[in-house]
Amino acid sequence: MKILRNILAALILPLNIITALFALLAAYGEYISPQTIPYPALLGLAFPIVAIVNALFIFVWPFVKPLFVLLPLLSTLACAPAIWKYSPVHFGDYIDDNHPGFTLLSYNVYYFSDIEQEMSPDATSPDYNRTLQNILDADADIVMAQEAPLPQKMKWRKVTDGQLRQLQRRYPYCVSGNNSFVMSKYPVETILDTVYSTSASTHVSRVDIDGRKVTLFNNHLESIGLDQNDKNTYREITAQPDSIRSNWRNIKQITRKFINAFEMRASQVQFVDSLAKHTPGNIIICGDINDTPNSYAYRTLASQRNDAYLEHGCGPGFTYRSNRMWVRIDHVIYEGSFTARYIRLGNRRSSDHYPLFVRFDWQ
Repeated sequence: MKILRNILAALILPLNIITALFALLAAYGEYISPQTIPYPALLGLAFPIVAIVNALFIFVWPFVKPLFVLLPLLSTLACAPAIWKYSPVHFGDYIDDNHPGFTLLSYNVYYFSDIEQEMSPDATSPDYNRTLQNILDADADIVMAQEAPLPQKMKWRKVTDGQLRQLQRRYPYCVSGNNSFVMSKYPVETILDTVYSTSASTHVSRVDIDGRKVTLFNNHLESIGLDQNDKNTYREITAQPDSIRSNWRNIKQITRKFINAFEMRASQVQFVDSLAKHTPGNIIICGDINDTPNSYAYRTLASQRNDAYLEHGCGPGFTYRSNRMWVRIDHVIYEGSFTARYIRLGNRRSSDHYPLFVRFDWQ
């Protein structure tokens, strides 16, 4: 029996060392700019998987070599801050409606398309635009939307006149950036509109909330740019891992697209961070960052600021759930004389993203 355990330990130990190293690199690769070394950013996307696999060894070693349990145990503890950032746990936030404050909705509306209808052509759809209805039902004081111009400027495929009238009555103040917009119950003006590429931009505006001004950074940062062939390849290899060899060329092309996007986002967040640092007063940086909470892009924007989801969210809070990818890539980051008191992740699917609704209180 002792010989058998030694043989098993010799086989398992190298695997555990590799998973422990991968877990640590995925957890702390956010400190390495993709412009310097891009591969930790790729590994960061797999952080939940490698962290879970590494933690499973905690339950294996007691039956093989109990002392070796220290390897997965200590490495898992070392990853604890990244685990918390990926999936915080908060319950029962108290909301004082009488306290002065405001609400905000951040939402990638995906051109107000109906994803469920696209995924299920035979499904019966209501006669109103469901993404627009999600905005109306949220009734936030400020709406920061990405991947669409102002609703009034769109040629609607499916929307009621009543929805548009309700939208115009509720949000008398609107500004539009490149492929993004802000609707507000308070006066708002555009400060800056920066276009990085065909898929990425940052629109900066300033809203005056009863005499208190907040600068809004509405972001849609670099997309990976996967085409339908890439998505089909991803679905195939996730459904049949043994097809990796036959799809190796496509996998290399997909990897290159990921790396290019990581590198471009690195320069984009550096610009946003620098701009925000030189903006006095209250600021909110939100939108579709297209990167996870343990990424270089996220760390650059959030390291010296507050993250509403990290403060009040519960669970991984996946804001994007399409094409077999479940990730939180939409964020609400802020600093100033106000604080987040509550955050809610939308649960009605229409866009390929789910919205984040945040309540802020003035200090």
